[in-house]
Order: sequence, then structure tokens, then C-alpha cells
Amino acid sequence: MPAYKDQIKILNISLIPLICLTLSACGSAGSSTSSSSSAKANSVPMITGTPDNNISENRTYSFIPFASDSDQDALVFSITNKPSWATFNTATGQLTGTPKTTGVYSNVVISVSDGTVTSSLPEFTINVLGSAVLNWSRPTLNTDGTTLTDLTGYIIYYGTSSNASELTNSITISNGDTTTATIEDLSTGTTYYFAVASESKSGGVGKKSNPASKTIN
Repeated sequence: MPAYKDQIKILNISLIPLICLTLSACGSAGSSTSSSSSAKANSVPMITGTPDNNISENRTYSFIPFASDSDQDALVFSITNKPSWATFNTATGQLTGTPKTTGVYSNVVISVSDGTVTSSLPEFTINVLGSAVLNWSRPTLNTDGTTLTDLTGYIIYYGTSSNASELTNSITISNGDTTTATIEDLSTGTTYYFAVASESKSGGVGKKSNPASKTIN
């Protein structure tokens, strides 16, 4: 069984932020506050919803809460601590946008009002985390000098160790023509190392490339 002669070289790595969102309170139903003591007979508007947990760069983040009012009053939405990269629709309550850099956006609160009473979702935090885009060259020869004709894909190994043999996380690419991949859910302030190995029908898994690294800022 021939082994691979060409060692894959990782050409470059770039960052892509990714959103990870956690609620700071349990439950999805909001609290309510009255703006006037004379609104005792007015029904409290209801607002519910759970924002998405994560999203990748260049994909639109979108969250729309559900709101209702038994009095059929017109409802208006509002937000506090809106992320700078997002827009907010006061008619629908939709929060949407595409973050370009990593960061933490805390104490975000979406509320709805019928003009008299206001209800709010629990405050939440949006963490924009980093990802890495890997590019590598396609191997063309076996170690015996023959042409590699049965390349089936690649395995990407990654982790926080600079030793390729200690990179325990892996992603399988089942396409020999692919030479790029995105690794997501990488913590900020951490240096990650990446290595790529090829797979073929006749040779199995080839040798890992020398690790390339990227610090997620």
C-alpha cells in the first residue's frame, strides 16, 4: 500500500467570528412593568422567545420575539444595549445583523409596550467568538513517485497543542477536490494549532502536515 510523498502545506488561516448567545435568566417569558398606575384594567402585553445560540460571520443573525395583547392594542418594540453591528425593528421586534469582529455584548433587553404597560424578555449576552479558515495544497504524488489518483478527502486535526500528534479534535472532509475548510467555536484569547492529512482508497490516511497556528483575538 503506497503512502503519500507530498506533505500538505497549509497556505493561510483567517479569522471568522462566530456568535454564541447565552441567556442570563431562565425561561423565555418576559417580565412586565406599568408606566401608569391608572392602567389597572389594561391587559399586560406578553412577549416570549429564545434567541439563537450561535452564527458564523457573513451569515445574517436574526431573532424575532413573539408578542401578543389580549386587548388588541397596537404594540411597539424597543431594545436596550443593542449591539453596534445590529439593527432593530420597532414594529416587529426583529434584531438582525452581521458581526465582523469578536466581542461580548451584555445586558441586551428587548421589550414590548401597548402604550401603557411594558413587558420585557430576560436580558441576554451575545458573545462573538472566533473561527479559522484553513487553505492547503492538494497532494499529487505517492511516496514511490507514482501519481496519486484515488484521493478521497482529508482529515483536519486541531487543538491547543503545538505537537501534531496531540491534536485530538478532528473534522473529516469527504472530497478530494476541497482545499479549504472553516473551523468554528474557537475561544477568544486562545492559540489553536491545525494540521491536515489526506486520505485515499489505496493508502488510507497520509502523514499530517506541519502544524499552522492562529491566536483568536
